[in-house]
Amino acid sequence: MPPPPAGGPAGCLRRPDAHDPPPAGGGRLLLLGACVRALAQSALRGRLTHARFPGGIIAVDFFGDADLENDPVRVVALRRDHGLERTIANLGRAALSLGWNAVMPAGGLENRPGLLRLLARRGRLLGSAPGSIRAVRDPARLFPWLASEDLPHALTRLAPRVPRDGRAWLLKPRRGAGGGGVRAARPGETVPPGWHLQERLDGRPGSAAFLADGHDAVLLGVSEQLIGMAPLGSQGYRHAGNLVDTVDLMQGPATLLDTGGVALARRIATRLAARFALRGLAGFDFISVRGRPHLIEVNPRWTASMELIEAARGASLFDAQLRVGDGADASTVAGAAGMVDTDRTAPGFGPGPVLGRGVLYAAESVVAPAPEALAAIGARDRPRSGETILQGQPVCTLTALAATRNLAIASLEENAAAARALLVGVAGGA
Repeated sequence: MPPPPAGGPAGCLRRPDAHDPPPAGGGRLLLLGACVRALAQSALRGRLTHARFPGGIIAVDFFGDADLENDPVRVVALRRDHGLERTIANLGRAALSLGWNAVMPAGGLENRPGLLRLLARRGRLLGSAPGSIRAVRDPARLFPWLASEDLPHALTRLAPRVPRDGRAWLLKPRRGAGGGGVRAARPGETVPPGWHLQERLDGRPGSAAFLADGHDAVLLGVSEQLIGMAPLGSQGYRHAGNLVDTVDLMQGPATLLDTGGVALARRIATRLAARFALRGLAGFDFISVRGRPHLIEVNPRWTASMELIEAARGASLFDAQLRVGDGADASTVAGAAGMVDTDRTAPGFGPGPVLGRGVLYAAESVVAPAPEALAAIGARDRPRSGETILQGQPVCTLTALAATRNLAIASLEENAAAARALLVGVAGGA
């Protein structure tokens, strides 16, 4: 059984003409990132969106998927609508050609603080300031500070060569996202410019979502991260999805974190918010070692797991983003929205289910089916009919709802097989 649709009442929002100047007095929102469908649906669900953005919403990302076609959102895809390759720099170029008053960045923009500063000169930037983002994304600043605070983390080094010290090291790109490019390092090999080393820890990968107000933070929930799932086409350390326990959002599926681990995750979120002046929605990735989170990366923006946490909470995280941006403290905002109670059954799901999302990658170059065919199996981020998807690119996001973690994973794998059966290979693989 797939989770309920993520969209919600849109009030009287209208679909803007992306190239028209924003209305007098402001009020047009730009959502910008590699994939912004879930963020757009959070904004549509929010109570504040219509009042704050009467000029409508423009969603600019790599794919321009079909999910938002019937919503009052102007969807813009880089390649289809601008003839641009799918790069973060080109997202910036597209954004600067459009009329908007406020922008909320999503995945990928955290690696371009210079671009964020440029956007902030054009309109209001929702979320953390570019300087805060640059600092918390800098391994040379983040990890020594974590050590000074006695906050557990994976050993991380900026070094010219991989040490021959018996540790299992990973090579990670400084501007990476979603685990792309991460690989095992060979002892003694040269570390390329723009990369760093991180010790590979044995444990379960997870992600924590939090709401920050520049001084304090509230933990919204944790998810288990799925990586390297062959049935979904994910290889190595590439992101393949998330799982949340809709009853216990803090400990996560199959007790990802124990009670002490939850307290530690709260402390990490609070200390990150205070040290780096983070504001709005953010997350950090971790490896759970014996029930305790060991931080590996901070993402100061909307994260993939937030869609699941929002569905379980029954509240708009975009609304929370706006309220802390207005100066409200995180604990007040989260409390008013029912985001901090952990002992109730999540609305609409019944007792004990695990909610999952999985990213399906193309095993070969394929042609997308009609979006309705993918919608019938609960898929989201559905490509337009007839669109060519190259080998290794994401096809869609699969959903699952099951009684246990293992059943949720099995359901995602079954849905992956069903989705692949709808795809048609491209002659010649091009």
